[in-house]
Amino acid sequence: MTLAVHHSCDTAALRETPFATGPQGQRLANLIHQGVADGCRSAMRAVIMPGGHMAGAHRHPHHEVQVLVLQGYAASLVGEDMRPVLHRAGEAIRIPPGVPHAAVNLSASRPVTAIETITDPYSGDVALMPELDAVAEQVADQLRGERAREVVEYEGETIEQVFASLMQQWSVAS
Repeated sequence: MTLAVHHSCDTAALRETPFATGPQGQRLANLIHQGVADGCRSAMRAVIMPGGHMAGAHRHPHHEVQVLVLQGYAASLVGEDMRPVLHRAGEAIRIPPGVPHAAVNLSASRPVTAIETITDPYSGDVALMPELDAVAEQVADQLRGERAREVVEYEGETIEQVFASLMQQWSVAS
């Protein structure tokens, strides 16, 4: 067996990776994908959601998505009813193939940054679902009102702070 390692995420490469707006309205930078890693069976992207932003409802018909929030406070709105799943720095979500979803930054002023992986090596498996956008907007507005205190608490939190807290807890426990 041959071990293939691809390293495109050094600091210089990341700084040079252009962000583009995906079809669902997300700011994405492709980090690892079939185009740069021959034989790659998945893709990894950096995601930046400006304050107050919501990605349009969509699904990935044939591929699953996993998202790890690095900074900020977001909600993934999942299913036909756009049921909210809240996540902040250090938390992840897996969305199975074909499941409708949208993402919303619950902060009006601070960005959410995340790493997204998808089992699509070309990152082209996106089917927009504009018929769910009105429901998603309604759920997002309701969340922003109901979760205003949490937004203030979590919007500036980073994954480094989460990991530092965990390391402190683990060292106390051992």
